[in-house]
Amino acid sequence: MPTSPAPHKSLALATADDSTHKGPTRIIQQSREARTVMAQLHGVHAPQVAGLFYPDDPQDLGQMIDELLAGAAKRIPASPTPSPTPKALIVPHAGYIYSGPIAASGYLRLQRTDSSQIRRVVVLGPAHRHGFQGIAACHAAAFETPLGSIPVDPQGMSDALAVPGVKVIDTAYAREHSLEVHLPFLQRILSDFSVVPLIVGMTTPEHVRQVLARLWGRPETLIVISSDLSHFHSAAVAEKLDLETARRIESGRISELKSQQACGFLPIAGLLAEVERQNSRHPEARLGLERLDLRNSSHTSGSTDRVVGYGCWQVRPLAHGDAVLDPGDRPLATPVHSDTANDGAPTVGCNPQSQSAATRPPRSEYTPELRNLLLRTAWMAIRHPLSGLGELTVDPGTAPAALQAVRATFVTLKNKGQLRGCIGTVVAQDPLIVSVAKSAANAAFRDRRFNPVTLAELPELDLSISILSPSRPLTFANEADLIRQLKPHVDGLILRDAGRQSVFLPAVWEQLPAPEEFLQRLKQKAGLPASHWSHTLQIERFTVDTIS
Repeated sequence: MPTSPAPHKSLALATADDSTHKGPTRIIQQSREARTVMAQLHGVHAPQVAGLFYPDDPQDLGQMIDELLAGAAKRIPASPTPSPTPKALIVPHAGYIYSGPIAASGYLRLQRTDSSQIRRVVVLGPAHRHGFQGIAACHAAAFETPLGSIPVDPQGMSDALAVPGVKVIDTAYAREHSLEVHLPFLQRILSDFSVVPLIVGMTTPEHVRQVLARLWGRPETLIVISSDLSHFHSAAVAEKLDLETARRIESGRISELKSQQACGFLPIAGLLAEVERQNSRHPEARLGLERLDLRNSSHTSGSTDRVVGYGCWQVRPLAHGDAVLDPGDRPLATPVHSDTANDGAPTVGCNPQSQSAATRPPRSEYTPELRNLLLRTAWMAIRHPLSGLGELTVDPGTAPAALQAVRATFVTLKNKGQLRGCIGTVVAQDPLIVSVAKSAANAAFRDRRFNPVTLAELPELDLSISILSPSRPLTFANEADLIRQLKPHVDGLILRDAGRQSVFLPAVWEQLPAPEEFLQRLKQKAGLPASHWSHTLQIERFTVDTIS
């Protein structure tokens, strides 16, 4: 609450009846009253949950935020290319020891970009302490945290108050944490900014969207949506519920969002609706939604009984060929350099295993954006037939140049850790993005060892893509010479002889670490005796880049 005396009753902007009044008279009255309130902004909103949700000592608070950001940096590799500044973040609002690591995943993205242009932050969070109709503004001229004072943007607050149903309700801010917990993160990252703090009560996503449309601005405006996910389930149940909620958010199914799934479902849904509107109005500057983190309090506190779910997303500008979340698409994954590879051959299956860090191939030549685009393409190739849309058609000419290169790929599907399908090719015949789509569809529907994947299975599936380097023939005098040339945990091998062929991807070294046995089993996989040797035997070597 503001520390100065309460405002006069005459400054109250609306009653329940006011919000239903339509037409020009109401709009003119609202604008006039908004200007009156803005002229009387006064007082500083004191911290309500300092010492409870986060440290009240400035030094301790700054150190904790720095540690949370450093922890996020260890989990999320930095992009080799500059990342666009987020337009919006969806971040959780529990105590820092619980949701701080997940929130840091979002604020790290802000820290890693050129955020110097941000001068205003619009923060919307749900009401936890007071019930009211509409959206609440306040009279405070500034918000205080242990790290200092942040001014309220008068013009932004005036613009919000010009929307019917937005009114000053100072009591809504008493003991409310949904906005406050984000301010220290913002203070630690941004240098000079003001805030437009709004608390969302009982209203509609469309109402929130209208407010966001007024405040959208240009790159100088960042929007922060505050929300936790499921509450007080077991960790296992929470993970399932939160994953489904994440998919609803990422597929734009805003009508399916409810308060039981996310306490901030109204501001989330309002944001997604405004993003869709902005994309339709400005197709040349489209925005995409990217999941940055999805965990619950069992991952941070250790307790698995009554947990709270936390998710983090960013809305960011999309570059040419970048991945965008359209309804029905698989969500963008946080790209990492996978330590897994897959054993397989054309039209046969794989057995993914972890790979030794000391011997893994060099890191990926593909940027995080390209890796995300490949993952999205693979999931779409599976989802399209299951949704009655037929096989996915990919036009390689619209893809980034790196994905137009002709490459061989494998796609591996697993369900709860068990192999569900793996098919690919060792012969590079198609552009990479086309090859990935074909391998994904083949793994899902044409692996003869399994029944075709069903729509009901999709939420349980994990997918990985193996991109094969061009293979190189090995020259050897005899079997002993061949064995000496093999590089365990690095080489994938293709064997051809007597009209037969077999393939081992590099991960098979985890099961067969001895080169002699590795070669013997490769022969047996081709249907040849383990002792087979002939002068016509051909061996080619390759490496893989795995995306999962």
